[in-house]
Amino acid sequence: MLGKLWKYDCKATWLYLVLSYVILVGYTLILKLTGIDLEMPFHVAGVVGLMRIFLYIGFVIVAIAVQLFTYVQVIRRFYKNMFSHEGYLTNTLPVKPWELLVSKVLSGSFWMIATTLVLLFCLTILGTALPYEARGLLVGIFRDIWHNLPDSTIVLTAILLIVSPFQTILIYYACICVGQLFPKMRILAAVLIYLGYSLVEGVVGSLFSALLMDVMDPYGTVELVFATIYTFVTIAAGYFVCHWVLTRHLNLE
Repeated sequence: MLGKLWKYDCKATWLYLVLSYVILVGYTLILKLTGIDLEMPFHVAGVVGLMRIFLYIGFVIVAIAVQLFTYVQVIRRFYKNMFSHEGYLTNTLPVKPWELLVSKVLSGSFWMIATTLVLLFCLTILGTALPYEARGLLVGIFRDIWHNLPDSTIVLTAILLIVSPFQTILIYYACICVGQLFPKMRILAAVLIYLGYSLVEGVVGSLFSALLMDVMDPYGTVELVFATIYTFVTIAAGYFVCHWVLTRHLNLE
């Protein structure tokens, strides 16, 4: 049943998200074509160079917009399907609350990972437009970093990259769930809860980084260890909060 719920959630959100991916990839291909060197007069080359700069700025704007659009779609789907009028149907399905929650986490994380992969694909396309010397320099830098990093740093980084989407989704969902405990202005309450959480997290993270400044750790392995622990604790706490609200304090509109 969990697989069916996940497929249903993905089908409910795929159209607009895939369309945003098509727009981003199409814009990237156009930007790639403008990077082809052609013989042209000097004054024309200057205008073309200026246009390329604006096009690259546009790419950054479009990429950020696609990322934000993914967040909005995922959050909107969770809120609408669980706490709006659709929630009356969703919560009467013959499934357990944890299955509904896990399906929402899996589908949201899936789209976040998909968006990241599309952005990396577009950046790779743009990277091929760089001069040969620049590409060689970048490859050499990454190769040196890869060979010099300890295995523990590589493993911890890989773990964080895998679980970070689940952490992000559960933080969003937990803020929405806590916001539903308020009698009025629940969306505003959820936003304020998230802002408060982000503020506390930033302050605590800054203090923790300051405490680790005296630690001789050139590769940041110690910070990665604590970041990994914090990520898993956050995932567990976010899941607990969501499950607690959905099972004991569900309050639909």
